[in-house]
Amino acid sequence: MTIAIFDHTCLQAAYKGHEFMTGVLVEASYGRGTVLVPALTAVASGEGVGTYALRLRSAVVAPFTADHAEYAIQHPAVPWTVVHAAAIAHSALMSGERAALITLDPSLYDGLGLDPLNPDA
Repeated sequence: MTIAIFDHTCLQAAYKGHEFMTGVLVEASYGRGTVLVPALTAVASGEGVGTYALRLRSAVVAPFTADHAEYAIQHPAVPWTVVHAAAIAHSALMSGERAALITLDPSLYDGLGLDPLNPDA
C-alpha cells in the first residue's frame, strides 16, 4: 500500500480545498492508500490548519518518535514545519517502504536526500 506523507503545504492546501489533496484523502477513505499527517507538522501549521489536519478521518496522525527527534537533531537548520515530514520520509526511504512525500514547495527539502513530489508541477 502506498503512503502519502502530507507536509504543511499540503495540509494548508487541503484545508483550502485543493483538488489533488482532497482526491488523495478520498482515495485513502476507500482504503486505496494511507495519508500520514506528521503530528509535529500539524502543530507547526497553526491552530486552524493544524486542528483540521489532526481531525481528518481519512488520515493517520504519525507521532513524533525518538527516531524522528534524532533526525531533527541531525538537521538543526530544518524548520519545525518541515522536519517531521522529512524524518518520516527519510525513515520510509531507509526501510524500503512505498511512501511519497507530497509538498507544494520541494525546495524546502533541498539537501536532505529526499525526492518530494509536487502535484502542482
